[in-house]
Amino acid sequence: MKAHEELLYLKHVLMHMDADKPSILASRWLPPVTWLAACAFFIALFQLQHALPPAVFAGLACLVGIVLGALAFWRACTAKWPFVKPHLDRSSIVRRVRELES
Repeated sequence: MKAHEELLYLKHVLMHMDADKPSILASRWLPPVTWLAACAFFIALFQLQHALPPAVFAGLACLVGIVLGALAFWRACTAKWPFVKPHLDRSSIVRRVRELES
């Protein structure tokens, strides 16, 4: 890993350690709303199936799948953060950030 990448990651971790309110990804209403939106999108997509070229239809369907997968992944990561956070040493992260910035 390059020093610039490490610095970005460490600053990101520090930002999340200092955050008071949880991410929107941790909310309880996100999964049902996301799935309802995805279902509505697929219903609309199948209604327009005959008007769209097959490549566009497949591309839009894949794009929705990628977005849903990314949301599920980040939601799982957000759910694990309260268990990981107590095991991180803030002072050592700040020290390493200062080393990389100098």
